[in-house]
Amino acid sequence: MPFLWGPNWSQEEIGKLMALWVDLEVQRQFEWDGRLNAHIYEALSGGMGEQGHSQLVQQCRIKVKAFRVQWAAISDRNCQSSCARKTMPFMRQLTRIWHPGTQATAM
Repeated sequence: MPFLWGPNWSQEEIGKLMALWVDLEVQRQFEWDGRLNAHIYEALSGGMGEQGHSQLVQQCRIKVKAFRVQWAAISDRNCQSSCARKTMPFMRQLTRIWHPGTQATAM
């Protein structure tokens, strides 16, 4: 099995993953399929391949899950009134993905 963590993703690669991931059809598949979503990561990996980036299915899965953990920690921290607001790259896009009905404020 190849080393799955691989090199760090470039900003361009992450941007392209985000563009594929925020697609409404991909989001519907995540909603409908719950935890049985290996085919979605396969589609993300395939889409990355079509755009000239060779990310394995497992690498896409790891990256999406890592973004989820980081986004959740920052969002929870930002809900505490005594804390200064924090942000991360692609915070607005991630907020639209996990809370589609909310307005992503300037983060």
